Parts: sequence; structure tokens; C-alpha cells
Amino acid sequence: MKYLFVSKKKMPKNINFQSLARSKKILPYLKKIDANKHYSNFGPLHNKTTRIIENLVKFPGYSCTLTSSGDASLNAVFKLIKYKNPKKKIVICPSFAFFSDANNIFNNGFKPYFVDINKHDLTYDMNLLEKVLAKKKNQIAAILYVSPFGYPISIQRLNYIYKKYKISVIYDAADTFLNLKNEIPLKEIFITCSFHPTKTLPGNESGLVLSPKKYKDYFYTIINHETLDLKKIKGKNTICGFNGKASEYDCAILLANLKRSKKEQKKVNDKNLFFKDNLNKNFFFQPDYGKWASNKLVFFTKINRTKLERLLNSFQVRLYKIWGDKCLHEYKMYKNHYKTKMTNSINLKKMNYSFFIDDRFNKNFSEKLCKKLNSL
Repeated sequence: MKYLFVSKKKMPKNINFQSLARSKKILPYLKKIDANKHYSNFGPLHNKTTRIIENLVKFPGYSCTLTSSGDASLNAVFKLIKYKNPKKKIVICPSFAFFSDANNIFNNGFKPYFVDINKHDLTYDMNLLEKVLAKKKNQIAAILYVSPFGYPISIQRLNYIYKKYKISVIYDAADTFLNLKNEIPLKEIFITCSFHPTKTLPGNESGLVLSPKKYKDYFYTIINHETLDLKKIKGKNTICGFNGKASEYDCAILLANLKRSKKEQKKVNDKNLFFKDNLNKNFFFQPDYGKWASNKLVFFTKINRTKLERLLNSFQVRLYKIWGDKCLHEYKMYKNHYKTKMTNSINLKKMNYSFFIDDRFNKNFSEKLCKKLNSL
């Protein structure tokens, strides 16, 4: 399952994936760790980061659980969902998504039901989704929504799904933290984010779960190796926890990057909008989302990818296929699982590309690159 399609022989040599806070900005936080003499988990920096994030997202009645990665966040949520719904075996999932989504569904004892997306905002085709919900409602443990490339999905839409079907909703908002809108979630919406170094708000391979406050202690237990008795929730089930903790060092790096996030957000917004405004009709952008923070330009084109790769390589820019070369249902491991028709997912996957917008993308560099792309 290759994330990149660029061969090692052709790979550009000088790549700056993301501009993270430099060491001098992180050093004051490292000194605080030494002063506190708390080097592992759940220390003063962890508590400070948690408070800052909860104040930033402003979801009333919700708490933040910091984790070691976005993948660990999904794992923790699916463990909780599994033991809330031990007899339900299906999780609805888009096929136009990352491996972590389907893998965590499968590894926690569920079966994914892949539902096609629409062309407008790259989330579920609602007609198909509601047909599956009507057909399999009693077997469905959760519905997983996946943010397309950091574009925020309306919480109101997630509220509608939960309110209508009373099924837990998981929102994999992996690269969406800076774009989360301060709307009020309902009771059973779990939001996960990633702070991987490639994300728009980068950290050191860390992540979070935003959940109703009543679940905070459960998530603390799950990511801290412990076995959790869930009699208070339902039945006589238990959860076997795992090591999904964020360290004080994770928090030091994340705090340094949070401090500069507003400035970085404006920079990447401006750079993204330049390409969206100046690339010709051979390139199109879905969703047509205008101003939202992303350190990646994500686009769709029918241009031959070898030509596209060759041109970008000449600028020392690496071309990506977001979320792999194929849709999840096309991989051998998931071919035999439930799915709807996948027309939009397959067609859009073929045309979907991306490259990172790093510190080299000043006005002159961007103009030259844009001009060359328009000549293809």
C-alpha cells in the first residue's frame, strides 16, 4: 500500500515538507520539562496543552484527550464503540479515505461498509448513505465521516445523522484542527485529529480525541494500558487498553507550533488561494472551499501524471497521490466487504493529486510553477 507513487530514482532531493517551529522556539518548553522534572506522561505541559486546545475549539460539554497519534485516537474511539455495541458488527466508512480508517475498523472487530461519496464536497452520497442506514440500521455500530484533506465537515450535518438514526458518529478530522468550526456537537459525536509533522498544525506524531466529558475517564484508561470495566455503560464488557499516551515532549513541540499557528495559517491560506485563482481549467478543486488552512495544494486533473511528475520534479517539488493510488475497497484486504456502487470514489481517485506548499513558495517561485503547470 504505497502512499507515494514517485519512484526513489526520480524523487526530488531537497524537500521541506512542512515548516515546524525551530529548536529555539521549542527550547523554552524543554527547559520547563527539566524544571518540572516530569518527563513522561500527564504532566504540566500535557495539562496546559489540553486546556489551550479546549479553549480553542470551544465545544461546550466536550473534553480533549491527547494521544500519541491520530491513528491511536481512532483506535481508542473504536475500542469504546466496540464495547458500547458488542453485538453490532458494521461501521460505515468512505472508500475515499486513508488506510488508518479501515484498518482501525477491522482491527477492533468490525466490518467496514464502504459508501460512495458525492462530487460536491467529497463526503457521503446522502441517498446511498440513507439506503444503507435503512437496510442495516440494527447492525451498524457507528458512522465514520472522514475530512477530505482537512476541509471541515459541518457539525450540523453530523448532528442531523446522529439525531435521526441514534447511531454514534466518528469524525476523522485528521488534518482539520485549524479548520474546526465552533458549533455545538450532540452527545455521541467523537472527533479525532492528528498532529503528524506533515499536517497543517504539526507536532511530533501526536493526536487528540474530542468527546463528551462523560467519556474522558474512559479514554484516559484506554490509552494508558489499563483494562476498563464498562458495566456503567452497557453489559459486562471490558476494554483492553494500549499505549496511546502523548508525552511531555510531544506537548512541547505542539505548544511551540500552536503559538505560531495563526501566522502560519494565513501564509498557507494565501499560497493555496494563489494557485486556485491562477491555475487554468485543466485543474479543478473539490470541494470548492475557498479560504481554509492547508499546507498542501490538493487538486484534480486529467493531465498525464508522468508529465505532471516530471515538471514538478524540475522544481524539486514532490507529487503525491493522497491516501494511496486506489480506493480502500480496491485493496485485496477489503475487496469482499460490503460496499455501494463506487463510481465517484474511483473516478475522483484517478484524478486526485497533491503537493506540499513549503517555505520556498514565495511569489516568484509560485508564479513560475503556476505558469509551467498551465502549459501542460
